[in-house]
Amino acid sequence: MIKAILLAVLLVASNDGHAQEPPSAHGSEHGLEVRLFKRLSAKTSVMTEAKARKELLGQRYQLMSLGLYHRLLANLRVGAFYWQERGIRWNEDWVKDSGAWAWSDTKSRNEHSLVLDATPGYEFALLDMTFEWKNRLVTNWSRGHHFLRTRPGLTYFFMKGDRPIANLFLQHEWYLPLDYGRHTVYERWLYLGTLLHVSEHVMLGPYFARRTRHWSHQDNFREQTGQGYFTASTSNFYGLTLNLVF
Repeated sequence: MIKAILLAVLLVASNDGHAQEPPSAHGSEHGLEVRLFKRLSAKTSVMTEAKARKELLGQRYQLMSLGLYHRLLANLRVGAFYWQERGIRWNEDWVKDSGAWAWSDTKSRNEHSLVLDATPGYEFALLDMTFEWKNRLVTNWSRGHHFLRTRPGLTYFFMKGDRPIANLFLQHEWYLPLDYGRHTVYERWLYLGTLLHVSEHVMLGPYFARRTRHWSHQDNFREQTGQGYFTASTSNFYGLTLNLVF
């Protein structure tokens, strides 16, 4: 009888421990992104960007960006941008509230970042294809975090004479934290999409992405529960892109 009671207590404790971890959410997400490019010269452009996403567990994300791109070499573009974001979730947003562990509400929390961009690219004219590898160093000064976003990609252009009428792209992106978390890769996206060249100035198209995010415990979680965790969320992301070039 005593052994049965002890076993029941251990099972309850084990289940409570698992209930304190972030849920391994799975499902669908969707979003819209709009970019405006304004050419200042043959080598320099201003870019403004707005993104809105509806994510897993009812989370909403927004981004506003402003910055410059400059073609430093024939095969290298560099840039610098300011980001304002809402709705980011970090590992430290998993907190104990009223006796239960849950995600903090970050939908209206503004965060600010400086982003440095270096994008080498190569054109294969005979194949109507380009390859580029976008690298962005992000300094989020609101949270004191730094990470690298790196994204190689191939783009194939459908041509009508000497003018592109559409393109098809395949990209793979990794978020690599430099000073936080317990994972080498914090987030990963695999993209497949298309853009229709409606005119010289307007490009519009859908894309699909497979998104994976990794979560790990903070020191305060281990101090309060005596345990740690590693979990992940995966989603199918459906997006729409609008690019305006002037």
